Parts: sequence; structure tokens; C-alpha cells
Amino acid sequence: MKTRYVKNLLISFMTIVIVMVVGVAYNIKTINIISQEVTGLYEHPYVVNSVVRDINIYLVSIHGYMKDVALARTTKELLVATDGVQTNENNIFVLLPLLYEKYLGKKADITRFEKDFRHWKLIRQEVILLAQEKKQKEVTLLVREKEAKYLKVVIGDLKNLTNFADKKGEEYIAHIVTEKQNTIQSTLLLFVGAFFIVMLIYLYILRDSQKKELKIQRYFDMIDANIFSLIFDSKGNIIEASNALAFFLGTTKKELKKRHIKSLVKDEEQLALLLLSVEDGFKWENELHFEDDIYLYLRVAPTTEEDGRLLYSMIIDDISDKKRIELLSNIDPLTSLYNRRFFDAIAPKELKQMARKKENAVFVMIDIDYFKLYNDHYGHPEGDATLQAVAYMLKKHLKRPHDYAFRLGGEEFGLLFSAEPMDELKIYLESLIASIENLHIHHAMSEVSEYVTISVGAVYVEATKTANIDSIYLAADKLLYKAKHEGRNQLQIDVL
Repeated sequence: MKTRYVKNLLISFMTIVIVMVVGVAYNIKTINIISQEVTGLYEHPYVVNSVVRDINIYLVSIHGYMKDVALARTTKELLVATDGVQTNENNIFVLLPLLYEKYLGKKADITRFEKDFRHWKLIRQEVILLAQEKKQKEVTLLVREKEAKYLKVVIGDLKNLTNFADKKGEEYIAHIVTEKQNTIQSTLLLFVGAFFIVMLIYLYILRDSQKKELKIQRYFDMIDANIFSLIFDSKGNIIEASNALAFFLGTTKKELKKRHIKSLVKDEEQLALLLLSVEDGFKWENELHFEDDIYLYLRVAPTTEEDGRLLYSMIIDDISDKKRIELLSNIDPLTSLYNRRFFDAIAPKELKQMARKKENAVFVMIDIDYFKLYNDHYGHPEGDATLQAVAYMLKKHLKRPHDYAFRLGGEEFGLLFSAEPMDELKIYLESLIASIENLHIHHAMSEVSEYVTISVGAVYVEATKTANIDSIYLAADKLLYKAKHEGRNQLQIDVL
């Protein structure tokens, strides 16, 4: 077993132990905090006692003001006393909802107090009414006997509330202390048990690690020998590669690590897109024409190394066989241009791609003038040769990787490419029309020239506009019809 692996395993084990110790310490600290918070949570009884204390103060104040009512000799003195009574009554009614909320016993205990307090209020009102009528003797008698009696009843109700609150508070605190002790004991037992479990796991891993390491190494060797892969930095410098890729490229891993990925991605446009994507931290994938009839599919994804460096891994698939079959199914056998099937598949994708890249798009429809008459006059072999000659000139005019030429059917062709400004595009297409006539393929049946000519309908889609292929195709077809209707051997172009 490699020493580094054992060292890493030991470090991992010690890390687990340290985390557990820190976790237990943290849990014990948390338990104490929770205990304090729960104690605070269950201090509702003390809130009740505080409210009751305030209510008692207000009750005594009310009784004092009622004595002032009894002793009042002037209207002003009576008003001051009754106002004091009313203020303290209001204060008690403000505190009652808090008492209902915080009291943990039967709400009927509070209801009893409220009922007795309201009954006492009726007596106070009677005393105040007699005082207003100057019946001093009756007032004094009522205050001494009935009013004072109900004060004792109300205070007794409050005493019952505080007695229950005190008892409940003691119960909760005792329960919290017990739960705290139980939790600490449970945590310590859990730590001891977890420690022994970790020890068992460590011994198992230690025994099994060599077998797994050998198995993993076999996998790595198998990948290295069979998978095309490499790792490069943000500048495109290759820093690691598989033996399989080195063998495919006819070099060694050592030599490959001195190269830049442009030695693999030779298409400058594709390389620029790849580097732009990885610079922004995005994944990137695309197929690539490597050389001759070799096609590759590249998948690139960012990966972060242990030292924090951001690198990029590339997995490469050889899709040459698949591409050859695909090309055969997408190529018109007579002209070697793309066929209508491929046009239907690729055109929507290319339009979206050009829209994303903010490029102007052009779709061109081309028809060989009086081609049916040419076939009837010269014969189909000559007609096929003419189709091939026209196709050759179309391909000759399209040199960029994403410029496409199609045989859409019969003598009808199509072009799809990203465009220059409108004035340059017009010159380009008119030169294409002239180049066909300059082939000097004799056409005795033509009414516009002694040679084979073409009519062209072109749709120009500005980068700021969006359009689907169906609407573009229909517009180009109408322009082609217009070119043929107005004399052939000409260009009709419009902006969609």
C-alpha cells in the first residue's frame, strides 16, 4: 500500500475524531443555551406574577381613590377622585389580555377574577353616584363595608393566580434541569459509542484499501489506454493527456504536454468559441473536422484542482465512421452538395446560431434557366453534367465552414450563410450569376443567353430580426419566381 494513501487515511480518521470532539463540545454548549432559553420560555409564571403585582398596585390605588370619593367635599375633588378610579380601572383592563395569554393554568381562574372585578366596579359606580348626590353618610357606609369587602375578594382571586404560577414555574425549572442532565449523559454515551464505531470502520477501510486501490488503478490504466482525453489551462496549454490520445496523434504524452490545443482544434473559429466558453467557465461541446476524413466530437468542462487552479478536461470521441455514414445520407450523389433532407435538419439550427452570434443571415434560392428545355434538347447526360458544373461553382463561392450549398430538387439549389452588408452581398451574388454564364455551357433553347444561366432569389435577414426557416424559404421562393418572371438571368433580393 502506498505510504501517501495510508497517511491520507490517517488524516481522514483524525479529522473525523476532531470533528466529533468539537461536535460534542458544541452540543453541550448548545444544550446549556437551550436550557437557558427554555427556562426563559417557561418563565411565563413570572410574567403572570409581574402582571398580578401591577394589578394589585392598581387595585390599591382604586381603593385609595374610592376613599377620596367618600371624603370629597367639592365637585372638583370628586372629579379628581373618580378620574383616578377610571384610569386605574383602564390599566387593569389593558393587562387582562396579557394575563390570559401567559397564564398556564385554567382560564376560569382569570375569568373569576375578571367577574369579581367587574362586580366590584358596579359597587364603585354606586358609591360615585351617591357621592354626586351628596349623600355622604351612605357613601361612607358603602365604602367601609361593601366596597372594601369586594376588594379583599378580588385580591384573593389574584393570590390564587400567583400561587399556581409559582408552583408551575418550579415544576418547569426542575424538569429543565433534569432534561439537561439526561441530554449531557446521552451525548457522552453517543460519543463513546461513535468512537468505537469509527475505530471499527477505520480497521475495515485499512484492510480493504489495498484491494480497492489496485482496482482503481486498473480502471485508470484502462481509461488511459483507451479514452482520448486531456487537461488544459485557461490559455489552452495542455498539461495532461492520455496515452490513447498521444498514440492517436502519433506522439507521446511527454511531447503532447508541450503543445497547445490549437494543434488539435485547427479550425480558428471553433478554437475561438472554445476558449471564449472556458474563459466564462461554461461547458463546451462540438464536433470537429480534424483532418481528411477524420471527425472528432469534443466535450470540455471546467474542473478545480486541489490547489484551487481552474483547469479544463476534454473528452474526445472518434466519430469518423458515424460522420461518413451521416455524410452519405446527407449528400446528393450527383452534385456532391447537401440534399434537401440535410437542409431541413440544419437550416433551423444555423439560423439560431447566427441569431445568437448577432450575424446577418442570407438564404438564396437558385434555378437553372430553361433547364427542362436543355434536358430535352441535349439529353439527360448533358443535363447531369450541367448540374455538376453549376454545383461546383456554388461550392467554389462558399469557403467558410458554416456556409452551406444544397441541391433542393431537380435544377433548384439553395445557399445558406452569414452575410456581409447588403451592398457587398448584392455584388457577391451578381458575380455568382456571372460566373455561371461565364462557364460558356451552350444552351440553344435559352431565351436570355446563348449559354446556361441562373435566376436567383435572395432573402437578407438582419441580425436584429428573427425569422423561421419556413417564412424565409417562402420569401426566397417568391423572389426567385419574380426573377424568372421579369426576364431570368438576374437577381432579386429583399430584406425580410
